[in-house]
Amino acid sequence: MSLKSKYNTLSPRRERVAEGRVRAVLMDGAMGTVLMSRGFSVQTRFEEMNESCPDLIREIHRSYIKAGVAVIVANTFRAGDSEKFNRLGVQIAKEATAGKAKVFASIGPRGEKSDFLQQVRALEQEKPDGYLVETMMAWDEAEAAAQAVRKVSDRTLIVSFVPTLKEGLKESLQRLRQIGVDVIGTNCGRHPQESLAMIRRIASSDPGPWLARPPAGIYPEVLPPEEFADWIKKIANAGTAWLGGCCGTNPTHIKKVLQKLLL
Repeated sequence: MSLKSKYNTLSPRRERVAEGRVRAVLMDGAMGTVLMSRGFSVQTRFEEMNESCPDLIREIHRSYIKAGVAVIVANTFRAGDSEKFNRLGVQIAKEATAGKAKVFASIGPRGEKSDFLQQVRALEQEKPDGYLVETMMAWDEAEAAAQAVRKVSDRTLIVSFVPTLKEGLKESLQRLRQIGVDVIGTNCGRHPQESLAMIRRIASSDPGPWLARPPAGIYPEVLPPEEFADWIKKIANAGTAWLGGCCGTNPTHIKKVLQKLLL
């Protein structure tokens, strides 16, 4: 499918990325581990904080905007079919950005036979700028989530896998492009080196554009911002246009990434 398609929410930027005229689209970093650094337990249902602690979620989004990102990811990763938490997540992100950045709704994994339609329909009511289907651990679940988005929305769609998936990669990438996925990539894992290896595997079978949102490590043992940014620079040099962070990253990591990319 041509990037000059009906999926036009970010099409001017996306087309420039595909043609190599934009160096990177900088996305934000983690939400969950930032909240853990503020004292919240890993068992916390972070999406429920869209209702119980909206000011804190808004503050974290704003800290990433101050770091210079172009895309904020709404706090909806594990919101499931809850219309309330999905809609609140996008609302809070939009309030935080105040038009200074795009807002993508996050859709996380549930299990191979999941139906994502209810979640997508809830998110679409708030008109996000795009969708990030992320941390996918199985090809068929990723395809199911992408199909659900395309049944409801023509907004920019990114699908991102954990970096350990290998078998069936080429065939799945082809199916995702046929479904109408605009950007394909990787996130999560243990170290940015895994993300770089995954991007190279994807690049051998797919023309791009690609995304990488690697972790800074296994929280709380994480890479310092300077070292993380060095890895992101390597990933960018491998041809990756959409860049950000996953577990363990914070606004300081993302600000350092921006500085590295501008060198």
